[in-house]
Amino acid sequence: MCIRDRARVIVKKSVYSVMKERDILSQIHHPFITNMIGAFQDKTCLYLIINYLEGGDLRELFRNKDNFS
Repeated sequence: MCIRDRARVIVKKSVYSVMKERDILSQIHHPFITNMIGAFQDKTCLYLIINYLEGGDLRELFRNKDNFS
């Protein structure tokens, strides 16, 4: 699954943020943060291989304000 569309990352000028995310995830080993196993790219997408965590990411949980009081 393509997690980042390369063209969109470039247009939004998010290259630095995506690279920092990859760097941070590659260095962190914590029980409450998903572990990155690897990263690669092809002509159209950027991929991060991470452990599967059911339930979505924290950003999506915050968007649904009904989850938090």
